[in-house]
Amino acid sequence: MDIQSLLVAAGLTIALAILLWRVIELIRILLQGKKAEPLNNLPKRIYLVIVNVFGQKKLLKDKKAGIMHAVIFWGFIVLFFDTANIFGTALFTNFTFPLIGHTIFFDYLVLLEDLFALFVLVAVIYAMARRLVIKVPRLMLSSEALIILVMILFLMVTILLMNGAHIVLKNSYVPSAYMPVSSTVALALTSVNPSTLRYVIDISLAIHIFILLSFIVYVPYSKHLHIMTAPFNVLLSPLSPAKGITPAIKDIDKQETFGAETIEDFTWKDYLDMYTCTECGRCTSSCPANITGKLLSPREIILDLKHELFRQSKITLYEKKKVPAREVVDNVIKEEVLWDCTTCRACEEACPVFINHLPKIIKMRQNLVMMKGKIPETAQLALRNLETNYNPWGISSESREEWASELTVNIARNSKKFEYLYFAGCAVSYDERAKKIAQSFVNILNKAGVSYAILGNEERCTGDPAKRMGNEYLAQTLANENITNFNKYGVKKIITTCPHCFNSIKNEYPELGLKNVEVIHHTEFIEKLVHDNKIKLKKGSAVVTYHDSCYLARYNDIYKEPREILANAGFKIKEMERNKKNGFCCGAGGGRMWMEEHKGKRINVERSEEALKTGASVVAVACPYCMTMLNDGIKSLKGDETNTSVKDIAEIVSEQIM
Repeated sequence: MDIQSLLVAAGLTIALAILLWRVIELIRILLQGKKAEPLNNLPKRIYLVIVNVFGQKKLLKDKKAGIMHAVIFWGFIVLFFDTANIFGTALFTNFTFPLIGHTIFFDYLVLLEDLFALFVLVAVIYAMARRLVIKVPRLMLSSEALIILVMILFLMVTILLMNGAHIVLKNSYVPSAYMPVSSTVALALTSVNPSTLRYVIDISLAIHIFILLSFIVYVPYSKHLHIMTAPFNVLLSPLSPAKGITPAIKDIDKQETFGAETIEDFTWKDYLDMYTCTECGRCTSSCPANITGKLLSPREIILDLKHELFRQSKITLYEKKKVPAREVVDNVIKEEVLWDCTTCRACEEACPVFINHLPKIIKMRQNLVMMKGKIPETAQLALRNLETNYNPWGISSESREEWASELTVNIARNSKKFEYLYFAGCAVSYDERAKKIAQSFVNILNKAGVSYAILGNEERCTGDPAKRMGNEYLAQTLANENITNFNKYGVKKIITTCPHCFNSIKNEYPELGLKNVEVIHHTEFIEKLVHDNKIKLKKGSAVVTYHDSCYLARYNDIYKEPREILANAGFKIKEMERNKKNGFCCGAGGGRMWMEEHKGKRINVERSEEALKTGASVVAVACPYCMTMLNDGIKSLKGDETNTSVKDIAEIVSEQIM
C-alpha cells in the first residue's frame, strides 16, 4: 500500500470513528427521554419513508425549493457510487464494483452520475442564491448551511475536473460518450499540457477526498444532522396525528406531575424531532400566528428545545453534575409564545421531516395549567365555566336543549330507540348565531326521515377546549361523562356539526374507553343523503367560497364532501388562495376562541380578507367556531351592511332543500 492509500485509509478510519462516536452520543441522549407511544403498522411506515424521504413528496409541494432539494438529495444517492469508486481506487489497485465491474451497466451508471453532477451543481448555486441574493424570508442566513453548500459545490467541481482531465489524457475508465458533461469540461482542458492535467487530477482528488471526510465529520455536529435522522423520524412518527394532539394521560388520578416542566420531561421521540429540524422555516412561514405578527415561531420552539437538550445533556452525561434541569418556560421559551398557538397543525403539515410541534406545546401548557395554575385570564374563565356548567360560555347546563324547543326533535331520555345520536355541541347550544346551524341540520334530518335523537341537557362539552388549553384532567372528566351517556343509550352512530367535537369523539375518546362507535361529521352525512337521493336540492346561482376548518381538513382529511354538496346545489365555488391542506386557520382553535389577541393582526381578519378577495357572496363553513370568527372578521372589515354572508353547509342545504 503506497503513501496515498495509507493517508486515505487513515483519514477514512478517523472520520468514521468520529461519526460512530457521535452516533453513540446521540443515542445516549435519546435514551434519557421518557417513553413514547408504541409503534405499529410497519409496512405503512416504510411506505411513508419511501414516499417522503426518497420520493421527497412533502418537499415538492414548494415546487422550486422542492426540486432543488430533491436534485441534491437524489444526486447524493447516485453519486454515492462515484464516491465509493473514488475511495475504492484510492485504497485498492484495480478496484471494481462487485457484480457490475466494468460492464455496460457500469457505463450507464457513470452516465447518470455525470448528469447528476451538473444537476447538483446548478441546484447548489440556486440554493446559495436563495440565501444570498433572493433572500427568501423563511430561510436563516446560516454559516452552517453555506459551509455545506460550498462543500457540495467543490465536490461536484472536482468530480467534473477529474473526469474531464482523464478524458483529455485518454485514460478514462469509460468511453467519453457516457460522460457528456465531463466531455464538455474536457474541451476546455484540451490546451493544457499532460503534466499539468495530472496535477489537476491529483489535486482535485485530494480536495475531493478531504471534503468527503470533512463532510462525514461535520454533518452530525451541524444543522444537517437531519440527513442522518430524517428517515428514522419519518419512520417513527405518529401515523395519525389527529388521534390526540397528546395521548390521554393514563391513570390520571394517580399522577403527581403533569406536562413538561424541564427538557427531561419530553419523550425520546420529542428528542428525535429536535435532532431532525432542518431549520427550513416551512413551519413558521405557514403558522397563522406568526404570519399575523405574534411571537410564536414553531421552528424556534424546536430549535430552542434542541439547544436546551444539548446543554442539559452536556451537564448530565459528560460533566456528571447532579444539577436539576431548569424550567423550560421563560428560561427557554416565553410563556406568551405557547398561548399564541391555535393548534391548527399548519406547521406539522408543512414540515418535510414529520416533526410534531403541537405535542410539545400542549405538554408545556399542561405543566403551566395543572402544576402552576398559570393561564390567561379569559381562558381561565372558560375552564371554570366548563367545570361548573359543562360549557365554556358558562350558561346553565339546564338550558342546553332550548335551541330545539320549537322543533320536532327526539331527546334520548324520551326515545326508546334511534339509529343516530346527533351530538350538537356547546356552540350550537348556546351561541345565538350558531343555533341556526343545529336547527338547519335538524330540518335536513327530518326531511330525510332519519332516525335520530339528541342528548339534550345530558350532553357535556367534549373536553376539546380544556385539552388544548392544557387541563387534561378536566378534559377527561367531561369526556367520561359523555361516554357514560353514550353507553347508557347504546349509541353506535354519532353525527356532529362541530369539527372539534367530531375530532375529540372520533380520535380521542377511544383512548378513554369508547369502542365500536361510528362518528360522522354532518358534511359527510349530508353528502351521503344527497348522493342517495334522500334529499333533493334546488339549484342555486351564487358564487361561494369554502373555508376549510383545520379540525375537519388537516386533522381528518375531509375536503371533498363539503365541496360536492355545494356543487350539487348548483353553486359556483371560488377557492381562496390558501385552501384544503394549505388552508388558513380562523384563529379559534387551541382555546383561542376564549383568548384575546394583543399582538399584530387578528387571525380571523387575515382570513376574512382572503375570503372577500374571491368576490363570493357567501362564505361557506362547516364549523361553528369558523362561522363566529369569519362573521366577526368580515363585519370588522365591511361593517354590518356587508353583502357577504357566512353560512354553514347545513344552513345552505336547508335553504336549498326541496
